[in-house]
Formats: sequence, C-alpha cells, structure tokens
Amino acid sequence: MPTAVQWAGGAELAILGAWMISAAAIGNVVGKIFLGTLSDLIGIRNGMIIFAALNIIGFALMLTMLGGNTVVMLVAGFAIGSADAMMSVGLPLITRAAYGDRQYAKIYSYLNMPIAILGGFGAPVVTAIGNTVGWNIAYGIGIISMAIIATACIVAYNSTRKYLPLWTYEGDPEKKKSDLAA
Repeated sequence: MPTAVQWAGGAELAILGAWMISAAAIGNVVGKIFLGTLSDLIGIRNGMIIFAALNIIGFALMLTMLGGNTVVMLVAGFAIGSADAMMSVGLPLITRAAYGDRQYAKIYSYLNMPIAILGGFGAPVVTAIGNTVGWNIAYGIGIISMAIIATACIVAYNSTRKYLPLWTYEGDPEKKKSDLAA
C-alpha cells in the first residue's frame, strides 16, 4: 500500500500508505472475529460472499481514490485487510461445510496449498505489475481476482452439497449415523 499511494501522489503520501497498513492490520483482526460471528448467523457461504464484496469495495476505493482522500484510503486499507479472514477463518469453515468431516485434514490441506503459494509470490507479482503498468491496473486485477474467488467459492460450495451426506463421517461413506452409534 505505501508504494501504491506514493506512486499516485509522491513521497508525502508514503505516510498515508503506512497508516493504511495499520488499518489493514486492524481489519485483519476485526475481520476474523466478524466472519466467524457472521457465519454462525447467516452461514459461511453468505459470510464469504459478504467478505468478498467488502474486499472488492476496498480495492475499488483504492482504485478510484488512490491518495485522494485520507479517510477513504484508511477505510480501503481496513476492507482489504479484512480479506485475510477469508483464508484463516472462512476456508476451514467452508471446507467443513462443503465436504463434511471425512478426511477433512487432507482436503483442507489440498485447498490451502494454492493460498500458501499465492501468498509467497503474490506481493512481488503485484508490485511488479504496479510498478510496470500502474497501480490502477494492479488494483483492477485485484477486483477481478476477488470476483473470481467469490464465484469459485459459490460454485464449489453448491456443487459439493449433494455429496456431503457421503462424506460426513469418518470411515465407510456408506455407513449412516445410526450405524455408527451401534
């Protein structure tokens, strides 16, 4: 964020970028608590959709107000920071909701691998894009990426729901809950 804001308005805006990092850190903490609570109230799928929309709004604010309004930029930083909740809280909850308990650890680890890979390469790639073609394009790519992720979550969640009864209990997927109690 500091590099993007400095690119838009010069060195004096680098301090705003540093404040945005703090807003993102606060969004990170608050987002985790809020997503967990929200998913208990309206379901994890709907919670993830709301958080993806919040993140898209954050990127859109960055894109349209890049350095122009301090308060809006801090709100954007907060919204972008809250996206971490989707990986650390949302992914485990949506994995369990979609696939059940059977082989949860194995399925979750497969789903978590791309996040770790993208986390390692994401910052240098985004910085290269921002420095090469401009931060407006970099944040535009962020908006498109979040829309794709939201769509993928909805499709995955909806398509796996029909298989959930087969994958709910450890062991033989043909066993019913009543069979396990006996």
